[in-house]
Amino acid sequence: MLMSSNSMRTLSTAALRAVLTPLDAQPMDTVTSSSASNRFAYSTLLSSHLRDDSDEEIEGDIYILLTRLLLYQLLHHPETRTQRAIPFVVGLLPHVPAKVASLLESEGAIVKWIDPIMPRTWQSTPGSDRWADQFAKLQWFNMTEFDKMLYLDTDMMLTRPLDDIWDEPEAVPISTREPLMRDPIENGLLPDEPPLPLTYLFASVGEQGTRDPPHPRPVDIDTSLQGGFWMMKPDRQLFNYVMTVLEVGGPHGDAAHGRFSGGARFDTSFMEMGLLNYVFRSRGPMPWRIFTPGRWSCSVPNEEDLHNHCASLHDKFWFVGNPAGLPQLLVERWWHLLGRWEGFMDGSKDMQTV
Repeated sequence: MLMSSNSMRTLSTAALRAVLTPLDAQPMDTVTSSSASNRFAYSTLLSSHLRDDSDEEIEGDIYILLTRLLLYQLLHHPETRTQRAIPFVVGLLPHVPAKVASLLESEGAIVKWIDPIMPRTWQSTPGSDRWADQFAKLQWFNMTEFDKMLYLDTDMMLTRPLDDIWDEPEAVPISTREPLMRDPIENGLLPDEPPLPLTYLFASVGEQGTRDPPHPRPVDIDTSLQGGFWMMKPDRQLFNYVMTVLEVGGPHGDAAHGRFSGGARFDTSFMEMGLLNYVFRSRGPMPWRIFTPGRWSCSVPNEEDLHNHCASLHDKFWFVGNPAGLPQLLVERWWHLLGRWEGFMDGSKDMQTV
């Protein structure tokens, strides 16, 4: 069960107003896309389905709130904001109200309207209703106006700036491997898949899977990449490849071409995450590169991840009753962050009326 953003605002403002610092109350013009070098971008997808574009609907949607909170962390929070003027791009689907785009732009985001993506030759059945639009993330491979993009799910809590990730050795394009035809499903290309680019960039972190210690979990060749945190280089040839795999890799009943239900090449219930784990499989021609475990993003986090200075913690920190058993320290830290955001927004409104 989720709290509405109105309920969050009432509780956290009363409880946390005292912790706000003057550094939070600064104008929202600290980052512009023109000042960023090398055309890098932080980014996320927002696909909320609202009944209408009323303020009540917009303010009551948890994922709009989380997008604004991630924006604040990346661009404005004094302890986590970019020091390199790297922009934050939000991909919006056509059904999201234009008022949401205007709101995000006023707070510093670059909004990109993107088309939804769904397979034409088979019916997707997402494992959760809220994953229904997630194939739209494949549009990132076509955003060639950027050299590199770091995708983050909206439910991230940052602990420090992410800027140094662009300098990691995994953040560099590498050569595509020669496909091995002795086991094309695992190691190479199937006949209906188009040619691969000569070089590519796709780096991520491994799924931790459990909150139990020890953290970080080691990553091996069978570890799944984390669909909520990845860096890539947009490339039209790669975009064409993933779009083709989306169609031919679905459950068409040809078990010779796939190892999942219906002969699919990837776990279609996990939507884009299943597809990305196939395209960038560790034994394939474009294996995903692994950011140092525990350094940049930790899913199902525990206190170890915070103490080890993991840069982003990925979980549903706002759930009423804490059904996932999150450590209280992390829940309190998230509510503290929400209070800082509220204070920043109130201060910005005050400056606009002066």
